Amino acid sequence: MFFRNSETYRSFNEGGTMKSILFIIRIIFLLLLPLHIFGQGFAKVGTVGAKFLDIGVGSRSAGMGGAFTAVTDDATSFYWNPAALTRIDGKDFFISDIEWIADIRLIAGAYCQKFSFGNVGVFLELLDSGTMFETTESSFDGTGATFTYQAYQVGFGFAKMFTDKFSFGFNLKAIQENYTYEKATNFAVDIGTFYYTGWRTLRLGMSMCNFGPEMKPSGTFDNWQGGTYIDPATGEEMVSAYSAYSLPLLFRIGLAMEVITLPNQMLTLAFDIVHPPDNLERYNFGMEYTLLKMLCLRSGYEINKDEGGYSAGCGIKYRMKNTLMKVDYAFADFGRLPDIHRISVGYAF
Repeated sequence: MFFRNSETYRSFNEGGTMKSILFIIRIIFLLLLPLHIFGQGFAKVGTVGAKFLDIGVGSRSAGMGGAFTAVTDDATSFYWNPAALTRIDGKDFFISDIEWIADIRLIAGAYCQKFSFGNVGVFLELLDSGTMFETTESSFDGTGATFTYQAYQVGFGFAKMFTDKFSFGFNLKAIQENYTYEKATNFAVDIGTFYYTGWRTLRLGMSMCNFGPEMKPSGTFDNWQGGTYIDPATGEEMVSAYSAYSLPLLFRIGLAMEVITLPNQMLTLAFDIVHPPDNLERYNFGMEYTLLKMLCLRSGYEINKDEGGYSAGCGIKYRMKNTLMKVDYAFADFGRLPDIHRISVGYAF
């Protein structure tokens, strides 16, 4: 039973909570519908910025091919579906290290705690490109100078159970990209819903991430036209302000269910649809097999991914009195690009 008693069910209907839930779901579907209708058939690559926000966080989710919107139940929920923070019963902390393409490093961490009024927490994500060599329009082989690119997002989230079946959550976050000479700063909102269907363990998750205004780097740049920086009409140097660019607004909808639930074994299957603004819609499939409530084996596949698609991972859970320690590893195939490796450590207490 998802409703504890008849009084709960009566207040759920008479108090207007059902109307609030339906309103939230309608808003999300209205936002999804036009993007689904007009956004298919071609990839609008290069039309958004702050692409580091599109990198999945956490080794468990990566091992399942990114099919995690209806699976997440720990502090990584900030990145996948903030409504699932309500699945944390106590306190949860994690930190993750990702070796990305071209020696780029991404570190992420989060902490969430359950209170009587809901679940609240904070999260941080940092990306560092390391030192790279500068090239220009006139020096394709490099100028001899170097530069770095760094980016981060930091914020807090809140989630609350409205009924025994339905929860809603959101994040408020600040975003910044730092170039060698310029920087761009912005803010954004993530929202999510999580719903237990009542049929076995089937659950539905939806999220919309990185909703916010356009970003625009500070400063100006030399406008290169026709091999010269000089305006022939005025004889003056042509200087322009940077153009603004959109954030990578992501829509996710996912299903998950345990198809095997034995005392010492559990098998979870998951499926996600991911709608990015600058590429084709992705379809993610994932599975997780848990043995003796301690050893986890994972596998996943992403359809419509630019490179590769297959992923795998494993994890170990170890309980020490009232603390559960989690260590996870994931590998992702990137086709012609180097493979991606992730390591995460988490604590639930």
